[in-house]
Amino acid sequence: MDMGDLVYEPPRAGPTLWEIGIPDRSAAEFYIPEPNPKYINKLYVNHPDRFRQYGLWERYADLYPDEDLVYTIGVSDYRKDWFFAQVNRQASMARINDEHANPSQFSSGLIGKDNAIARHGIHGLYYLFNVDIPCDQLRQGDNTFFFTQAMNTSPFHGVMYDYIRAFSLLEEAKSREH
Repeated sequence: MDMGDLVYEPPRAGPTLWEIGIPDRSAAEFYIPEPNPKYINKLYVNHPDRFRQYGLWERYADLYPDEDLVYTIGVSDYRKDWFFAQVNRQASMARINDEHANPSQFSSGLIGKDNAIARHGIHGLYYLFNVDIPCDQLRQGDNTFFFTQAMNTSPFHGVMYDYIRAFSLLEEAKSREH
């Protein structure tokens, strides 16, 4: 039976305010660093599957030894500035405008134990999370979103993002009124 092309269509609940990545269930579009020279696999030099190089998870700590990366919407480029995996620091949490807010706006619980990073992959088990952000958490001008891992017991426990998108239900509601 020929089913034709099956194309993943990400859920859309309102107009996009900003987005990071491509909704294709893969982290391949994000920044993949050069491997540590002592681990280079010559099969993957100048190869589209360069994410298969051993030890790339260690490069995150090399590139960001003291703090996690900073990505600025409208300035940063996810192909160069968003590391393909969030590793080595600790269940994922999201906080808005206060890095130490307790409780966090969102917690994923314990995910990232599927060893996709150790298997040199660009996708693991797929989870879709929607985080509602109350308007009173946002302010005029710049807002800061902190994505952190709060618990980690192995360098292979991490998160690979496919796509992060902010959308406005408020804009959707306004358009329905008119």
